Amino acid sequence: MFKLRRSGNPPGGLESLLYLFSWGGDQSTSPWLRFSLITCLLPAIAASPRLYMTTLRHLLISLLLSGLFCFGTPLLLLGSLLILLLGLQTVPGMAAIATVGLTQLLEFLKIFGNGNLWEGLWVIGLSWGLVGVLFDLYIFCQYQMGEGTSHQ
Repeated sequence: MFKLRRSGNPPGGLESLLYLFSWGGDQSTSPWLRFSLITCLLPAIAASPRLYMTTLRHLLISLLLSGLFCFGTPLLLLGSLLILLLGLQTVPGMAAIATVGLTQLLEFLKIFGNGNLWEGLWVIGLSWGLVGVLFDLYIFCQYQMGEGTSHQ
């Protein structure tokens, strides 16, 4: 049974929030994710509801932006590399090297996309986006637990 007890928390709404993130709630979310979100957001909830809503809004905006930037970065890098290699194919001395590089890059994308180039780009972009969101969530949790101060 998953229980999270913190001393000094006000009774009432907090207990019902903890129940939602307990094993008795929805089973589609992993227990570790539920535990990490609760431990990150509990200090903000206990401080004040208005601060909680501001913190939650900033968290969601930050997660959205980091996910979008981290999703777009590999697409931009791989797309620019493809365009560069296609452009180098027109240069007489670089055509052979560019053709080999382009073939290797396309095979690399096919590996991640089960034979489909576009699916490979999506898989790489989504993976980078997920990692970016997880890093952002980790930094948010560290900031909440340390209350914005560095641990020395």
